[in-house]
Amino acid sequence: PSLYADADSLKRLSIKREPADVRKRKIEMGIEHLLGMQRYNGSFGLWSSDSEEEYWLTAYVTDFLLRAREQGYGVPADALKKANERLLRYLQERNLIEVDYSQDAEQTRFAVQAYAALVLARSQQAPLGALRSLFERRSDARSGLPLVQLAVALDKMGDKPRSQQALQAGLSIGRGKGWLARLIAGDSYEYA
Repeated sequence: PSLYADADSLKRLSIKREPADVRKRKIEMGIEHLLGMQRYNGSFGLWSSDSEEEYWLTAYVTDFLLRAREQGYGVPADALKKANERLLRYLQERNLIEVDYSQDAEQTRFAVQAYAALVLARSQQAPLGALRSLFERRSDARSGLPLVQLAVALDKMGDKPRSQQALQAGLSIGRGKGWLARLIAGDSYEYA
C-alpha cells in the first residue's frame, strides 16, 4: 500500500504519515529484501533464496516489483526479466507447479496460473494461446478470484469474448463454505 499512499490520501484517511523520504527509503529496503529472496530460476522463496520455490508468492512479489518500477523505484531489469520468465513457465507448464498442501492440485495450479497470467498481461507478456488454454480449464477453479484474474488477463491481451465469459463465471461462484468460513463457524475442515 505504501506505493500508493501519497500525503493527500493519508490525510483524508486520518492516518499519521511519515515524511516522504522515510516512506521511500522503506519501500527501497523492502525491494532489496525481496530481491534477496529471489532464487536462481527467477522464483521467490518464503524466507530466503535458498528456500523452496513458492509459486503464488512468486506471482505476488513479481506483481509488487512491477508496480514499484511503475512508481519510479529502482528495480533491476534482470531480476524482473527472470521473474517474468518464471511466471511464463507457470502459465505454460502447469505441472511445473508442485502442490503439496492442497487436496485439489488442479484448483491450486489454476489459481497460480491465473495470477501469473494477470501479472504478465499487465505488461503485455501473456501469450494469448496460453490464456485460452487456461480458459478451457476454467472448471478447475473453485473460487471466483482466479476466474476474475483470468478475465482481466484475457481482456488486456485482446480476447474480449472469453474475458466476459471468465468474468461472469467468476462472479457467479458463491463464497460457499471455504476453509476460513468453516473455521469461523467452528466446523471441522481440511485444507483444500
